[in-house]
Amino acid sequence: MSFYRAREDLREWLEQSKRRKAFKKLEKEIVSSGVCTECGACVEICPVDAITGIRSDEKYTPTLTGECIACGLCYAICPRTLLFREDLLGNYIEAWKAQSLSEREGQNGGVVSSLLRHLLKVGDVDRAICGTSQQDKPWKPRAVSIRNPEDVPTGTIYSHAPVIGEVLCELKKGTTKLAVTGTSCAIDSLVSFDHSPANLEYSDITVLRLGLFCMESFTYNGMKKFLEDAGIEIDTVEKMEISKGKFRAYLGHDIREWPVADLDSTTASSCQYCTDLTCINADISFGNIGSDDLLTTVLVRTPRGKRLFDAAIEDSVIKAEVLTDKELLSIERIAMLKATRCYTQ
Repeated sequence: MSFYRAREDLREWLEQSKRRKAFKKLEKEIVSSGVCTECGACVEICPVDAITGIRSDEKYTPTLTGECIACGLCYAICPRTLLFREDLLGNYIEAWKAQSLSEREGQNGGVVSSLLRHLLKVGDVDRAICGTSQQDKPWKPRAVSIRNPEDVPTGTIYSHAPVIGEVLCELKKGTTKLAVTGTSCAIDSLVSFDHSPANLEYSDITVLRLGLFCMESFTYNGMKKFLEDAGIEIDTVEKMEISKGKFRAYLGHDIREWPVADLDSTTASSCQYCTDLTCINADISFGNIGSDDLLTTVLVRTPRGKRLFDAAIEDSVIKAEVLTDKELLSIERIAMLKATRCYTQ
């Protein structure tokens, strides 16, 4: 296929999908913000030669010198924009909104907890690794290795727990079938391990990666101080929840609520470098963006993940409905915010 034919095909797709972006948007988000890589792609892709690469003071700056027809090609080809769904959400086979059929309470639909219990019960995994609170210090994170299905935690903590360290401990013990829940930073560590020479020793193991949507994590001490400043002892909080831009702390019959932005000072320092909302390297990703508070958003990414998720549905452990395109778009919007927030920092 020739360059010109490929350009026209892309232009037609952009028009049909209503994702056309004028150069002014590229200029504002990428060029003026200093994110531009000076690759020259936007200049050469323009079908009406309206963009010129102007070099001054050793800097190459794409500049609108003609009439923009808002075809969207410059925005689509830029390596710093995130126009396509796979750029933001990663590859996935299926997208669901799901709910646990268990009577045990879980976070936002309870699907992750129910799936872990099911995997342990049927023997698909021997151990489940996840983050939970320390026994003597509620909400202070720790990683646990679970064998008994009834010991699977049902809530969410919003601080980093060293779950991959616990995975490696199990590998040293000879455990060969594991499931691990974690945010993208944890799951990415497994990917690095898989690609390293160290993995040769453990080539016969299976680690199921259950990823958790994450905008940011908070430090325990920062969270503790934030709550203390609000007159709340962290040990008295029964449940924490983040939904629709709000952070909620449940205290018996009382629920306290703040904008999530109020907790910015408690965010873990590593989170400012993360651009992955939906944990694209997982076998299955779970979150509460794109579905109601009582449901879990599920992105099934790999054949292994699909087989195990389908089995849980067939065994009446969970129920699921297909996510609508509108619901997927709402996830895309939040993923875009996370992926591009470093552009303005």
